Amino acid sequence: MIDSGKIYKIPDGKPENRLVFSGELRNKRHAMGIIHECHGAWQSLISGGIPATTANYEISITNLTIENSPGLVQKIDPEYINLTPDSRQPPAPINPSIDKSFYIASVQL
Repeated sequence: MIDSGKIYKIPDGKPENRLVFSGELRNKRHAMGIIHECHGAWQSLISGGIPATTANYEISITNLTIENSPGLVQKIDPEYINLTPDSRQPPAPINPSIDKSFYIASVQL
């Protein structure tokens, strides 16, 4: 797995990828730990445990679905009118050039 993590950019003419963590790949447990940490931080933010506004940043926590959160608004509330309109668009087409297969005959890792 480390080999493919290092050489996957080579077919595009880019140099070998430099891996973080001293060249070690991390496992599922590590990834899940990061995900749980981020989710916990989000929960603290949305529930008011972390301030949404400080001298350095202002994060809107206005929402329609998270019960008991300080940012919860109803569709009849004036704040609802000021929410950013839905900007979702259909996905862009995927360029077929990313679907190429390459064989790398010799790589010194």
